[in-house]
Amino acid sequence: MTLDIVSPFKTIPAMMSDRAQKFPEKPYLIFGEKTYTYSQFDLVTSKAAGAFKKLGVMPGDRIAILIPNSDDFLFCYFGAMKAGCAAATLNTLLKAEELEFIINDSMATVLCTTPHYLKLLSSVQENLTNIKHIILTEPAETGTFQILGDAITAAEPFTHNVQPDDDAAMIYTSGTTGHPKGVVLTHANILYNSYVAPRFIDLQKDDVSLCIMPLFHVNAQIASMMATMQAGATVVLEEMFKPRSFIKTLKKYKCTTFSGVPTIYSYLNDMKEAEGEDLSFLKACICGAAPMPVEVFQTFERKFGAKIIEGYGLSEGTCVSSLNPINGVRKIGSIGIPIDGQEMGIWDDDGNSMPVGQIGEIVIKGPNVMKGYYNNPEASAKALSNGWLRTGDLGYRDQDGYYFISGRKKEMIIRGGENIYPREIEEVLYEMPDVQDCAVVGLPDKKYGEEVAAFIILKGGSSADEKAIKNYLRTKIADFKRPRIIEIVTDLPRTATGKIQKNKIVEEHVGNMQLISKVDGKVLIPYKWVYGKTLARFYSGMKEEGKFYGTYRKGCTRCNDAVQCPPKSYCGICHEECKDWKELPNRGVLESFTTVYMEFPGQPTKPPYTYGYIKLEGASTHLYHMIREIEEKDIRVGMKVEPVWTEQEKRKGNLYDIQYFRPLKS
Repeated sequence: MTLDIVSPFKTIPAMMSDRAQKFPEKPYLIFGEKTYTYSQFDLVTSKAAGAFKKLGVMPGDRIAILIPNSDDFLFCYFGAMKAGCAAATLNTLLKAEELEFIINDSMATVLCTTPHYLKLLSSVQENLTNIKHIILTEPAETGTFQILGDAITAAEPFTHNVQPDDDAAMIYTSGTTGHPKGVVLTHANILYNSYVAPRFIDLQKDDVSLCIMPLFHVNAQIASMMATMQAGATVVLEEMFKPRSFIKTLKKYKCTTFSGVPTIYSYLNDMKEAEGEDLSFLKACICGAAPMPVEVFQTFERKFGAKIIEGYGLSEGTCVSSLNPINGVRKIGSIGIPIDGQEMGIWDDDGNSMPVGQIGEIVIKGPNVMKGYYNNPEASAKALSNGWLRTGDLGYRDQDGYYFISGRKKEMIIRGGENIYPREIEEVLYEMPDVQDCAVVGLPDKKYGEEVAAFIILKGGSSADEKAIKNYLRTKIADFKRPRIIEIVTDLPRTATGKIQKNKIVEEHVGNMQLISKVDGKVLIPYKWVYGKTLARFYSGMKEEGKFYGTYRKGCTRCNDAVQCPPKSYCGICHEECKDWKELPNRGVLESFTTVYMEFPGQPTKPPYTYGYIKLEGASTHLYHMIREIEEKDIRVGMKVEPVWTEQEKRKGNLYDIQYFRPLKS
């Protein structure tokens, strides 16, 4: 074990100040067309801390950050730490109700976000009772809020005298109880992990790291942003993983390393446009967050000539716990060896160490183990035992000291690197009146590693089907958690005590062991969809006139004449009947978008293609439709768009009467 396991810095502000003095003109962050040197970045984050102090924020407070990958996120993140606060970073994929719980649980007093996410939170905003200040990255359509850029410009630089054991960050990770838990990480946690782990890939000051992972994850925060700063290197930040421009970006900035999940490597393997590309200039391609299939590993290295460094970590362990060494033996399928200064072991249920080759629970102990779960001593006590962290993951150690993952003791599903807990989804399903019993499991999937599947027993007489259940879940839980596979069944395998045997559900579905009695045709009673009067008028307007009509309640002071399009019989704000109609113009604004790269049955066209949420001018709700006639790299949230209609004689009275939306031309 290497003795050099202590970062030369005691706190994150101290590290930032040191780097600004040693490398004042060297680029630390490149984001889009913007470049920030170490000295510039140190100053702007100190001014962000000053802005927080000006609001009355006190050391020890929580500052919630709900911002996509951007320089603004990092100003708030590092600024919170310099102010002596903990940065509570929020998953931008979550729904309003999920975010409500996390924001309240964190006791955050300040929320830094964007107009888009503020609008998302509008239905729960009055419940965020601890939030005293909201700071936006740009002006909103309505309301008066402090703007981040203005606040930073007007503030004086400030850095609180933080201590190594002070809280620096809080990452929310779902628990098997269904309620997310706040993982508290100290300055010491972060500095140790971001100092020791990068030596496994020999990260040096001349390196350039590409960050494509979401900044609300520890992977991006520690392995990309913090590790790069410790090394005095440069990081290129992307808004997200963009397969079609990914290799161009690597070459443009001469990147030497990046971190990704197995799904990203699988996408690159399947991209025909990437044939013949040579990525051997990369020092290391790091893979974590989920087990890497051996086939994906070998295909990537064979196709691109680059070296994958596979590892293991979790939020409760700051980020990295083990890695395959870049200059040592790499074992395909292994998560590597423990990082210097951290112990790792395999325990049985009673806490006894397991011999080589035998499967047990992976446990870790070291300076990277979290301080605990915020305001949750019971959960902390279950996870921590005499300094050892019980990870809940099952694995074994070979004779050379390399560790291997063999499964998960807890029921967590990892889909494309995202942690998903079945209990959380099951509890939402149980709230549906049609559901009698259910079990959510992870099924093997080539692209995502695992796919979420729900096996459901309906109550007698229910006519609910797969579509109805998916529609119900769509507004309840985040998209990445929603089951893509739904099976309506009459029975589930159980133990003698009545507990559902989820392992046998997976075996039946994958291996056809006939342990589940499926309902013939998947539904008990044929389910027939009818439009009703409101949607009938909406679709008639599209088919006959090529126009959009929405419903509203004229003169209502509660919803302020909010127009719903597609229309609803009842207002989603005041819950009163809507009898008034309004014609909306053939133009709108793109609120958000997603680009699909995978091929699967039932697609509207061959990938890649982009779908977006479009708010028509004058409407308060959205249409979801395809975006075309524009390159993916040029698509922007806030872009004005217009529909391209199908020829009138071919219209059928549904949303496909619109071929797609395109950038507004007039």
